[in-house]
Amino acid sequence: MNTIVSTVRAPAVAGRFYPADAVQLERVVRNYAGRRVTTLKGVCGLIAPHAGYACSGGVAGNAYAALAALERRARVVYVMGPAHWKAVHGVAFSGAQAFATPLGEAPIAHERIAEPGALTAKYGVDDAAHAPEHCLEVQLPFLQVTLGEFSFVPMLFDDEADLEAVGDDLAQLLERHPEDLVVVSSDLSHYHAYQDAVNTDASFLKALATGDESRVNVGRRAVWRQSSA
Repeated sequence: MNTIVSTVRAPAVAGRFYPADAVQLERVVRNYAGRRVTTLKGVCGLIAPHAGYACSGGVAGNAYAALAALERRARVVYVMGPAHWKAVHGVAFSGAQAFATPLGEAPIAHERIAEPGALTAKYGVDDAAHAPEHCLEVQLPFLQVTLGEFSFVPMLFDDEADLEAVGDDLAQLLERHPEDLVVVSSDLSHYHAYQDAVNTDASFLKALATGDESRVNVGRRAVWRQSSA
């Protein structure tokens, strides 16, 4: 692992994927996250899209509404998504101290990254991959509004990542820190014909909800090829 650097990653897509003005951004996020479809209890993770808010903010808001109902306390969130701009050869963390959004700075939980015995898969630090990346950044304003106080672990994946090993590592961390949360940033399938996308995503989500690991893996591969495009 590289040494932590005294830097703050600047927003890369503020003003394009979401409003750059703090007041407007908070208002937009609160509006989206207030569109609650149902009340979920015992939430420990979610999947949320990483398109621009104009396209996907409503869907993301329905997911984050579940976090807004959690007890307010400092939490660590593992935020993960596909590396769109640079191959990371596995999983890439950031060496920065925090990521900035118009709503302030979201500190990185380097103590989780450095926890003994936690990380056995192929991990590294690649701030060049994080600098232009949108898939994690767009999740942060939702976390800032719905959770308030939190720190996070930014994780960028490419097709060299050992997903089973990463899952095992996360399971160990979550067992030790049951208040931690997981956010998976994915648009699921896109560039398909509409009905094909609906069918692919519905099959994946059903397998995920029912714990059908074999079908999740099939759906995950189909979704990953599109979401990382």
